[in-house]
Amino acid sequence: MAFENITPARRRAIRAEMLRRWKQKLRRKGAAKAAGGDPTKAGGTGSMKGFGLTADEIKYAKTVRAAQKKTGKIGGVDRKKIAKTARKTGAGSKKLVTAASMKSKKHGGTVSKGSHKAVAGQKGGGAARIAAKAWRTKHMAAAGTDKVKRAKIQKRFKHMIGK
Repeated sequence: MAFENITPARRRAIRAEMLRRWKQKLRRKGAAKAAGGDPTKAGGTGSMKGFGLTADEIKYAKTVRAAQKKTGKIGGVDRKKIAKTARKTGAGSKKLVTAASMKSKKHGGTVSKGSHKAVAGQKGGGAARIAAKAWRTKHMAAAGTDKVKRAKIQKRFKHMIGK
């Protein structure tokens, strides 16, 4: 084994994080498909960026991923089975599907003009309109004082409610 300098606990942590990020990516893909977007463009990369890997640990992660692809198994479980379950979980997650439905088509979700407008005669303005307002509130708070970001969020919100 060429990776003696990585402790077994750290190896386990790396493998666990790789699996967690891969499943997260697949959940997003499942949600994008359920929302009517393009699942091939959703989910991100599942990259290990930000986990603080050393050069040796990066090599280790690459070796592990290659082995998983070759054998078709992760921890003795079939990769396809894990993927199917994760996609199904994503498609069944209201939160993720809503998030995907508020992304542009090119990112795997869709927000078309008026996709979240309040339907006349609906009590409380309609669920989609409420979701759009919640989305706007959350993102405006996250944008802070950045004028450019705030303007983009306002513009997108107007598009969503059909103004």
